[in-house]
Amino acid sequence: GKKELEEYFGCPATELVMVGDRYLTDIVFGNRHGMFTVRPAPLTTKGEPTGVVMARWIEDSFVGRWTKAGVRAPPPAAADEQ
Repeated sequence: GKKELEEYFGCPATELVMVGDRYLTDIVFGNRHGMFTVRPAPLTTKGEPTGVVMARWIEDSFVGRWTKAGVRAPPPAAADEQ
């Protein structure tokens, strides 16, 4: 979790960047803990298990709905807000 990351890297979570290709795991975790988040497109989806393909489809569907409704990622929190 957040505490372990801060201990490992020796800085507050707000000074870290979370890079991950999964919205509902990597990006949500980073946003919840005040990190700057980056979601790159996967280099390839060839050979991905069916469960991963389905999870990506569900994530993309929700993100599309949220974007259409005007939902945006929160701004990174200041270190003193944590």
